[in-house]
Amino acid sequence: MTLTQSIKSLDFFENLSDEQIDVLSNFSFISKYEKDSILFYETDLKTNLLFLVSGLIKIYKYDKFDNEIFLYHIYSNSLISELSNINTNEIYCFSNASFIEDSVVLSIDFLKLQEHFLNNNLLVKELMSSLLKKTN
Repeated sequence: MTLTQSIKSLDFFENLSDEQIDVLSNFSFISKYEKDSILFYETDLKTNLLFLVSGLIKIYKYDKFDNEIFLYHIYSNSLISELSNINTNEIYCFSNASFIEDSVVLSIDFLKLQEHFLNNNLLVKELMSSLLKKTN
């Protein structure tokens, strides 16, 4: 699957024109991950907004006795990143993320997404909806 196909496969971007998808493609990339690999750790800082194109991710933490505490799964066609502030380009990781199966992730430069889309009131509703879904 190409970068453009990956973007088009996500509901988050379904209202974008082909021209807008081309712009988005200029600061995005896809990565493939094998089962059991780690996407990020609880203390990591990211500058890219992450979406799961295909696969399955486990989100978890460890308690003070090093016991794993399962939090939830992230399924295909979903936002992975958790945002606490949209006025910065740093995205804090509040938990650990590992892959349950071979997966494909779309990474988008968050600062450029803000510049080209969010600051122009594009994709704001989709971002809010995706973030609110995480609280259910």
